[in-house]
Amino acid sequence: MSLIRIFLGLFLMAAGRKLFWLAVAAIGFVYGMSIAQNFLPQASDVVLIVIGLIIGLIGAALATFLQGIAVWVVGFLAGGYLLFHGITLLGIDTGQYFLLPWFIGGILGAILMGSLFDLALIIFTSLFGGLLVAQQLGLGPELTIVVTGVLFVLGFLMQSSQLHLLRKKR
Repeated sequence: MSLIRIFLGLFLMAAGRKLFWLAVAAIGFVYGMSIAQNFLPQASDVVLIVIGLIIGLIGAALATFLQGIAVWVVGFLAGGYLLFHGITLLGIDTGQYFLLPWFIGGILGAILMGSLFDLALIIFTSLFGGLLVAQQLGLGPELTIVVTGVLFVLGFLMQSSQLHLLRKKR
């Protein structure tokens, strides 16, 4: 499982904006596996992967056929995931209000994606990918934050330079 998440994280960091539909599928896959792990704690890795693939395929179809909606959905999912895990890494316990960061981050993420698509997509895929990789390294919270930050910067620079070259060609 860790290798899959590391691979997806590196992919998102390197090409999340360029291959939007595949980035949506990757984020859907991660969400599908996370949801399955929470609701089916005894499930085998194969079951978790199949559920993740189903959710990922639904996300890819959404991104392909209904891109306008997919932009908002990806913003919501990425924003919620990032804010929730960021708060967790900082050691803040939300107690019974554990869903509140998901919703606040989700709403902010959806607004950001809807208004600044290219920039927001680069930020979210770089940060989401960096966090996925860092979480798999088994580091403490402080080092996970530092590694996520370094990976975010690398992903942001890679994707920004790709976007700059694309715009320069036009």
